[in-house]
Amino acid sequence: MKNKNYYLISVVFLSFILAACSATQKTTENAKDESSPGNKKDSVYVFDEVKTPQPVKTTEKQNAQQNDESQNITYTYYVVQVGAFSTKDRADEFVAKNKNKVQDEMNISFNPAVNLYVVQLATHYSSHDEAENMRNQLWKMSEFKDAWIVTEQK
Repeated sequence: MKNKNYYLISVVFLSFILAACSATQKTTENAKDESSPGNKKDSVYVFDEVKTPQPVKTTEKQNAQQNDESQNITYTYYVVQVGAFSTKDRADEFVAKNKNKVQDEMNISFNPAVNLYVVQLATHYSSHDEAENMRNQLWKMSEFKDAWIVTEQK
């Protein structure tokens, strides 16, 4: 009985192998026939339509914004501040009284961070040393003994 089972298993196994080999041979033959130059069944592959990208239309405001972002450069400069006042009238009075004592023009602006009107020299210095030299000259005059240097960035 054992021999009969071995025989049956062997026959089934060999028939699977033969069937697999003949299927592979037929597939290979079909592929050769289709690729031969005289074949009437030329296969044609149609490529998908490729769309070329269209330029994105931007407004002038968007262009300016992109330019600002691409030029994201920060400049540091130094300003000599000569006074800070609670009212604009007091700042105006200080400038009127002292404008002839300095060669540089004085500007008044409101600084919301400190809630004061600040008086600064109009010149922006690129180095701290230059600003210090100007401040030190101003310290020699009693009206500007409280002058100090403010660092600004743009």
